[in-house]
Amino acid sequence: MTINRPQRQKLAQFVAKMGFDVAVLAVDRAMVHGANSAAYPLAILEEWDRLGLHDLDAVDAHLEGEAIA
Repeated sequence: MTINRPQRQKLAQFVAKMGFDVAVLAVDRAMVHGANSAAYPLAILEEWDRLGLHDLDAVDAHLEGEAIA
């Protein structure tokens, strides 16, 4: 996966706001879907941030809700 300087800075902001585990989960989910750049996990993090999901428990609960729906 490639990542440029602005993307690294944005990722660092998400790590500071949401935690390392949330960022790793976003990268993992992106890679499972074939991502080869940082744009996809950053989009996932932006969506979670927009939804107010700022910690691993909130993200996990959201993802479990998606699986049930």
